[in-house]
Amino acid sequence: MSTSELDELVDYGALVPMNTAQPERIFSTQCVLPLRTASQLRHDFVLDLFTVAVLLGYLSRIDSLERQLRSLPRTLPCRSSQPPGPAKNI
Repeated sequence: MSTSELDELVDYGALVPMNTAQPERIFSTQCVLPLRTASQLRHDFVLDLFTVAVLLGYLSRIDSLERQLRSLPRTLPCRSSQPPGPAKNI
């Protein structure tokens, strides 16, 4: 992506530079993969930068939820191995 495109994504709040006081912006390495994915989707589906900004927010949320899911205990309550019986009328 070009510098002007990155600047626009910063203006939308989709990217946050680590150094806001310096003229040259530096971004966290955590931005690289979502930005690469969003850039590829932009190319594939001819998306505008505002849509890419929204997409980056969703990619970030998905990543956060996946990390939370991986941190959950792996042991879940076991279900009965028998198939459910016929429905009962109450």
